[in-house]
Amino acid sequence: MTPTKFDNRRPADPLTRIEVARNEVGETEVRRSTARWLATAFVILIAITPILQFIVAQEFYGMAVATFRRPSTSTSQLAPRSVLEDVIDLNRELLTAITRLDDFIADTSLLATSIRPVVQSLMTTHLGAGTTQVHLGVRPWLFYEPDVSYIVGNGFLVQGQLDQRASRGDTLGAAPRPDPRPGILDLHEQLARHGITLILMPTPTKPSIHPEYLNGAWSGSEVVRNPSYQPFIEELRGQGVSVFDVVTELELAKRSTNEPLYLATDTHWRPETIERVATRLAAFVTHTVNLGNQRVTEFTARSVNVTNTGDTMRLLDLSPNQGTYHPETVSLKQILSFDGSPWTSDPHANILLLGDSFTNVFSLDQMGWGTSAGLAEQLSFALKRPVDRIAMNDNGAYASREQLAIELTRDRNRLANKAVVIFQFADRELAHGDWKVVDLNGAAPADPILFLRPQPGQRLEVRGTISEIGTVPRPRSVPYPEHIVGVHITDIRINQSQGPADSSDALVYLWSMQDNELTPVANLQSGDPVHLHLEPWSNVSDELDGINRGEVVTPSVRFAEPWWGQLVENNP
Repeated sequence: MTPTKFDNRRPADPLTRIEVARNEVGETEVRRSTARWLATAFVILIAITPILQFIVAQEFYGMAVATFRRPSTSTSQLAPRSVLEDVIDLNRELLTAITRLDDFIADTSLLATSIRPVVQSLMTTHLGAGTTQVHLGVRPWLFYEPDVSYIVGNGFLVQGQLDQRASRGDTLGAAPRPDPRPGILDLHEQLARHGITLILMPTPTKPSIHPEYLNGAWSGSEVVRNPSYQPFIEELRGQGVSVFDVVTELELAKRSTNEPLYLATDTHWRPETIERVATRLAAFVTHTVNLGNQRVTEFTARSVNVTNTGDTMRLLDLSPNQGTYHPETVSLKQILSFDGSPWTSDPHANILLLGDSFTNVFSLDQMGWGTSAGLAEQLSFALKRPVDRIAMNDNGAYASREQLAIELTRDRNRLANKAVVIFQFADRELAHGDWKVVDLNGAAPADPILFLRPQPGQRLEVRGTISEIGTVPRPRSVPYPEHIVGVHITDIRINQSQGPADSSDALVYLWSMQDNELTPVANLQSGDPVHLHLEPWSNVSDELDGINRGEVVTPSVRFAEPWWGQLVENNP
């Protein structure tokens, strides 16, 4: 029998394979003049960008070189060290410098600021192309890519997935703890020893509830779960953990209404969805936990309309002139105290809510969706009881747990009189988060003799040297436009008119990014001198506690009493 071109019993010769390709996909003929024109245009395009950059902003190159510099060694690090430790530190500094330079060029070059938004707008509008961060759904719906990969990927408890994530990490950061079960069960056991009930609240992200807006593959009635989600919930319940299953609650809500439950151009749920979930959560809490006879607190509510640009829309970095995606307007139910003042978290309440941005949206003013209408406020209104809240926008797998541990080392016993701790986090954290175990009682407080401790009403003007600074994300690399960074300051010198310093170190929080624009603080490095105005962090904590923070790594520094700082304009 004569072999055909599809016969796999012997390989086809190269000519036959080319002919097959031509028959299947055809071929394009390009005239020599057209080829020359395309090649010339390509060469001009890649050559003109650095030339224009040099002409328009010559100072750019000096700033770039300044970014790529090895920081000097701080006096606080002059302890005896091994050769291996020095090599590891040098490698870390080199990788950090390379990353900073790459980020600087990507964010501030002419290509990034002038050309990229226009090109992205054209690609989004005409080609339907998103970015590595944003998936374009049925217009005008936008989806955060980690949310999409969570529902379409493999089960987060599949051993191969766990092994792959556990192998990640480098000298800039340790590999994450990918399995959520040990960290959650440990929290459950630690709280149980204090007589406190843990209620777990995995919160579904938008593509789980609205997969029909991703593409036409799903019907409007479907809800999608990661393959490991249900076994995970059943296993935890089998271990005695109470789980408030928001996915099931929203599945019922979706069947009973034709209205969307999530914002179209933002990662988060709509305010009426929070109200519904808070009502169901309040019933679950009272059924699960004996809250005692704590006083009933009356709250009032008022409606307020808020218009904002969604976080996923901002991540696209589109040209201001694009006409495809627009700001959204929502109606909030703001919760007020009996005297008409905004609702506030109560550290003495017997309910503590640990949460992430799904708790903070409609609560944290910097997120742009208004205040006094988030999950804690709606839960408090439904229960007619005060609620304590610790909520951090990012890293929902561990950030709020870690903040609770820090609070417990600062002589603020946030667990006193608590009956229940509700742990809310976005369900994408099950596949992407770091589920490290956090010991609520194991951290040693910072040395009060070494660290400058703020006093109520205190204001200081200081100079010092940066010993360590937290990580600052690239603008539009995360869904949050604001960021605060922790800085360890050493060799502190206080303005003489304010008296001598009784300590040499301080932990200071500073703005590192505002409205997706890096501040001068973001360019600071270890060894840099700084000139700061300081005030106690407690002065601003109610307003800023939930904002993304890049913390310092050294435990003895992280547990120090923090200050809020502002860089003096004539900083040396």
